[in-house]
Amino acid sequence: MRLLVDASAAPGVGAGYTRLRELVRELPFRAPQHEVAFVVRPKLRAQMEEIAAGSAVVISPSPRLGAAPARVAWQLTRLPHRTRPFAPDVVLSLFNIVAPRWPAPRPRLAVMVSNLAPFSGEMRRYAPIRALPRQILLRRLTRSAVRRADLVLFQSRFGLETVTAECAAARHVVIPHGPPPLDEVPPRRRSPVPAPYVAVVANRSPHKGIETVLEAVARIEARVRPRLALVGARPYPRYAARLDRLVDRLRLRGHVVDLGALPHEDALPLMADASACIACSRFENLSRIPGEAMALGTALIASDIPSHREAAGSAALYYGSGDAGALASAMRRVLGDAPTRERLIAAGNARTESARRADPMGGMITALEELAAAAPAGRVRVR
Repeated sequence: MRLLVDASAAPGVGAGYTRLRELVRELPFRAPQHEVAFVVRPKLRAQMEEIAAGSAVVISPSPRLGAAPARVAWQLTRLPHRTRPFAPDVVLSLFNIVAPRWPAPRPRLAVMVSNLAPFSGEMRRYAPIRALPRQILLRRLTRSAVRRADLVLFQSRFGLETVTAECAAARHVVIPHGPPPLDEVPPRRRSPVPAPYVAVVANRSPHKGIETVLEAVARIEARVRPRLALVGARPYPRYAARLDRLVDRLRLRGHVVDLGALPHEDALPLMADASACIACSRFENLSRIPGEAMALGTALIASDIPSHREAAGSAALYYGSGDAGALASAMRRVLGDAPTRERLIAAGNARTESARRADPMGGMITALEELAAAAPAGRVRVR
């Protein structure tokens, strides 16, 4: 199989970037019988070539393309011609959209629906007005890709149900995020934040619900109040500024440590050394944060939304999204009750081992091999 992985939408940080790194590192190693090429942004090309170390081809568009509209237009129209010399049998697009027309012979098309925001009314309520046209366009492009694709990959059953409620996908497979590879789990802990602290790894986006965490921390008695380590970029400056003002109004400046965006390899040790990790989103596809916290042996507290339940099961304490009082109570339990903390960690360890045995990467490779072999039409087994 000649597999072309379109990751041209992957930024330099976040879950999309982490998945790209995993694929560049693992796909050629796990399936050396196949030829693999990756399409990435120009600024990531050298880094991905270093990771691939000659085991895969790395392609990128011109650096002159600039912002998202031009990149998406290139992805939908020029990418098939740019990659024609590679002659792929299968094209896997990692981020919702896939070019509809390819030179003959047409490759099999697979698309991963990694962004559920266009299908969420809640996300539309929280999104800034300037983001709504982009969401509307992405919704249309995603629906078109799902209809055209020979195989649709979802990261969660919740994602599958959300999208197929309004857009049928005849062939599909669920490929969740896997736990971080064992060699990425930090062998020793090195935190820039004095213990005890709780960690929140989330960009400053309105749907992340970070204000609820700040309000919950403020409700905890000063003598036992933990520090809060915040990791993430600030893509929405107004929301980030509102959080900064809330920190001042709640008099938490001495308890909140804002570390900004960190590389994945630095965020993992920070999570590993935390007394608890809080997954606080109001809406999410299958987030990496619960799985990473469980794999690192850190107690998990999560907002009670479907994707968090799917990711963590009984290995988390849940609170109603937006309920600062319930979150403060959960934090007191995890910080002050060793049996509760140990139970969560043990349940997280068991869930991590189960996820490793399920082997999401192996499931993805098998689904793509079946597609390349022109498996009979119908539903691919959900893993």
